[in-house]
Amino acid sequence: MSSTFGLTGAATFGWNTSGLNTDCEIMVGGLTCPELARVQTLSVYMASHGAGVSTRLCMWDSSGNLLAQSGAFTPAVGTGAPGGQFLQTQTIPDTVLQSGQQVFIGFWRAPAGAAEWGVANAGSFNIACRTGLCAAGPGNIGAPALCAGPYLCGNPQAYATYLPILTWVGRGGIWVREQTQIGRSGAWSGQAVPVFVGRAGSWKQIG
Repeated sequence: MSSTFGLTGAATFGWNTSGLNTDCEIMVGGLTCPELARVQTLSVYMASHGAGVSTRLCMWDSSGNLLAQSGAFTPAVGTGAPGGQFLQTQTIPDTVLQSGQQVFIGFWRAPAGAAEWGVANAGSFNIACRTGLCAAGPGNIGAPALCAGPYLCGNPQAYATYLPILTWVGRGGIWVREQTQIGRSGAWSGQAVPVFVGRAGSWKQIG
């Protein structure tokens, strides 16, 4: 069964926009993965602004290194008002995170276009590519700048959906969760491998 971590609350208090070749990457950091997990989708509340813009949802590690990105897509154009954006959800290649690992989640959009995103009435977000030319695709962001005027600062809606890699096993008369184990070279070791169960005539991934 999938779970989420990050900022799942509505970001409809206010909104921001960034335009031609400025602040092309918007994200929020300090998001902590609660358990050993395989992240499969990212979600961000944002939209194109004025016209459709090529966009990718992204996840970076706490040092700003790009971990994963979605395929390019073009969000619908927002209304330029609080609550006038849309929750974008995109798949990424399965990305294993450790329990307690912190990441940034957000989006990159093409420098030639503009995007808008919603914020809540508390919190903040981060910005990459504050100066110079924005990159033609997502990349490492280092230590991104914290929101400052003239932006309206607040938490965006940005979160990851994942499958726990830990599975249930019976031990000592009770069920406990442990890391998936596989046998290899005569020994058992914990591995970040997919776990499937047969259900209703088909196989379903559960970890």
